[in-house]
Amino acid sequence: MKKITLLTLLFTIILSAQAQVRYGVMLKTGYFTEPGNPNTSYLRITDNLNVTSMNTSGFREIAGTGNILTHKGAYYYYNFNEPRLYKMSINTNGTLNIATTLLFPGASNVPHIVDMLMVNDKTAYVISQSVFKIFIVDVEEFKITGEIDLTSLEDRNFEISTPEEMIIRDGKLFVPIWYGSGFANARVKPEAYLAVIDLATKTLQKTLVDTRVHLLGYGGSAVSAMFIDEAGDLYVSGSDVINGGQGIKPGGILRIKKGETDFDPTYFVNLDQICGNRKTIGMTYLGNGLVLTTAQYPERLNPVTNPGVDPIFSKYIDAIYKYWIVDLNTNTGQVIETDWTNGGFFNYVTKVGDKFYIPVGGRRSTSGFWELNVQARTAIKRINTSSIEPFGLFELNQDATLKNRNTNTTSVGKVKELNIQTLLFPIPALNELSLIITSPERRKGVQLIITDILGRVLVQEQHDLVDETLIHLPVGDLKEGSYRVTLISGNERKSIAFIKAAN
Repeated sequence: MKKITLLTLLFTIILSAQAQVRYGVMLKTGYFTEPGNPNTSYLRITDNLNVTSMNTSGFREIAGTGNILTHKGAYYYYNFNEPRLYKMSINTNGTLNIATTLLFPGASNVPHIVDMLMVNDKTAYVISQSVFKIFIVDVEEFKITGEIDLTSLEDRNFEISTPEEMIIRDGKLFVPIWYGSGFANARVKPEAYLAVIDLATKTLQKTLVDTRVHLLGYGGSAVSAMFIDEAGDLYVSGSDVINGGQGIKPGGILRIKKGETDFDPTYFVNLDQICGNRKTIGMTYLGNGLVLTTAQYPERLNPVTNPGVDPIFSKYIDAIYKYWIVDLNTNTGQVIETDWTNGGFFNYVTKVGDKFYIPVGGRRSTSGFWELNVQARTAIKRINTSSIEPFGLFELNQDATLKNRNTNTTSVGKVKELNIQTLLFPIPALNELSLIITSPERRKGVQLIITDILGRVLVQEQHDLVDETLIHLPVGDLKEGSYRVTLISGNERKSIAFIKAAN
């Protein structure tokens, strides 16, 4: 038994060094607010972020910008230009192929998918802008199977009247509602609105209203408006983006304490004030009470270099922002010294592994992905994208039910290391692999899957584990290359890489 344990540790160390991590990378050019300069994106999958520069070589060109996530070997993409969800596969070089698409009911303005939330292995929730319904989607059959009706919240007195984003906590779905007119938001409702949906009945339970801030969410952009902290408290942010920020109400954060479904009347964080009395946009949770936001420096605007562009729009697309880290424990903030950026209003700040990557760029600014050191409050430019603006990085190793920018671990369960010891041999394999599993407890119905480098499931079996279990896996039909065996029991899993030799 001890021999197996020592061999397992040795193989684990060797194979961990060979393990690959998959990323989605999105770059973009142009701005939909600027005449004659359409918004175009470039998307691909890569296993390597250890590069100093990127261009659009090998990327798939897509109209608009959007989000990509993965689930059970399939890739899902939606962009902010159309109400369509794409199911994709990828080639060995990381380029994407469209397998099928799903069109959602549109609205009178320009509709698009605002948010997609995986809630279990089979089901996703999807929001289409200005359509007051949460669509329930069967991701296996790739069809709409139901909806949650929110039409009682619709207000067509506002051009952009739409649900914004989704997050689940304690059996409730929380959805910010945006009421604004036009991109410049010359007219908005003076309060913040948040829908609370009971998931057991799939019905609207109530709508929260708060007067301390308005425009929860960010008008269908990539910027996140909600997070759940380590204590289970839910935080929701809004921003004063009326006419580019005219000081009507501050950008700030509201809180709903764990176990409650109402805003905490004693809690409000004025992000604008903390960030030097500057207008703020965006909120990304960094952990331990720290939030990343962006603050606007309008004195950097130069109308001479923006002929024909509305100054209000320039405040969003020009590089006139700096990132700030705000400590919600002390209500203090500190600027992060990077190049100037467009504020993240249409970009993703994402956690990749144990690091945060910040997209920095915009007109009249160098562009690239920066790595944030949260403790030191500093950032270093890691990947230069030159004149092409970085839109976001997406870590695609874990399924979307377990790693989604809008999902908290309270709702879906945190992935844990499966408490077993494994020995996989021979490596490289030719016709058959032998897998010895030593388990301290008996387990029934443990799922075993073999996936290729693209994440596609090639073998799927179930096994009952006893003290020591021997499994033979025929691999003679597999092509030469790298593969992975993954064992899954509930929310626990263990993954082992192996190499298939040529026959």
